[in-house]
Amino acid sequence: MEIAPDSQVLGLLEDIARVGKMYSENESGSHEKLLSLAYSLASSIELPSEAIQRIGWAEPARAATIRVAIDLKLFEELKDSKDTGMTTLEMAKVSKADPVLISRMMKHLVAMNVVGEKSVDHYVTTLFSTALTVPKYCDGTVYTQDIVGPSFQRLPAYLQSISYGHPSNIADGPFQYAHNISAPFFI
Repeated sequence: MEIAPDSQVLGLLEDIARVGKMYSENESGSHEKLLSLAYSLASSIELPSEAIQRIGWAEPARAATIRVAIDLKLFEELKDSKDTGMTTLEMAKVSKADPVLISRMMKHLVAMNVVGEKSVDHYVTTLFSTALTVPKYCDGTVYTQDIVGPSFQRLPAYLQSISYGHPSNIADGPFQYAHNISAPFFI
């Protein structure tokens, strides 16, 4: 299914050029506007099949792979390697993980722009992967994956279990359903 450029896409490209100039001049609010326009452009040109693959495969796999990389301290190792970067074998050695697993993980992280690839099986940090070595970002990622994530994954089943009503009890919502507990989320 090919979609020809339409006026919406062309308008977004013009807006990106205009806001990009504002961004280069460090105008207040331009970062947020440019990011929003970039997301809108991607959504406008993404085919339905691409959106389904991204939502169903790429993004959940990215989150899970980031979570495993945090456990293995791969982002810290990459950060410590500075511009030299690390090979798959080097990361496997320091993490004591299987080199084939590390290779597959790193290829996905490159595809999702989490890390960079200096050459075949040789990886370097990005701004994002370096941020994942900072406790507030690292811990937030772990929390999102381990605590919040299951609530969203089980949300359809939860809503079905309450006949698609509006949740009204803070001790009986999607979080409690996903984690099989009865305590409120915020205690």
